[in-house]
Amino acid sequence: MKTIRTQLQLTQRELAALLGISASIICMYEKGQRNLPAKALKLAQLQLQLQQTPLQKTAKLHARQQAHLLKVEKVLNAHARKAAADALCISLLLSKMQERYNLLCRKLAFIQELMQEATPATRQMSLLQNMELDVQAAMDHCGPARQQVAAYKLATLKARQQAALQTQYFVKQTLRG
Repeated sequence: MKTIRTQLQLTQRELAALLGISASIICMYEKGQRNLPAKALKLAQLQLQLQQTPLQKTAKLHARQQAHLLKVEKVLNAHARKAAADALCISLLLSKMQERYNLLCRKLAFIQELMQEATPATRQMSLLQNMELDVQAAMDHCGPARQQVAAYKLATLKARQQAALQTQYFVKQTLRG
């Protein structure tokens, strides 16, 4: 009796309610202090059903779980593809940022050389100073700090893609097994 109850994960009260007897009868029976009434036949029938129906119910549950796993596999595939596409965009952006930053560094060095040769307080010097400020502002948008942020995003996207692919692999293994 107790094994059936634990297999079904029922309390004594729940099993008693299912069998239509009191919980104290079940408690006393499990302790060996009482015999079961005629209603115990229900218990035998329940045990027989428990042994016969798992195959039927398992097949239904298996089919349902398979359908859910297929959906999960599709979602994971979509996540992996999106992460890969986003990673490609960020990778291109990062390489453009690096190229632009290197170009701006050369431009800034050229402007600063011209500033050393220019006469102070002239129109040329003020123009060069403005150009220097513009280049420095442009460098802020593609400098090392922004490049690190982009590299972080790229690493995160690659990790997301890898996690989705690994989980998808395990889902496929579950579907096959």
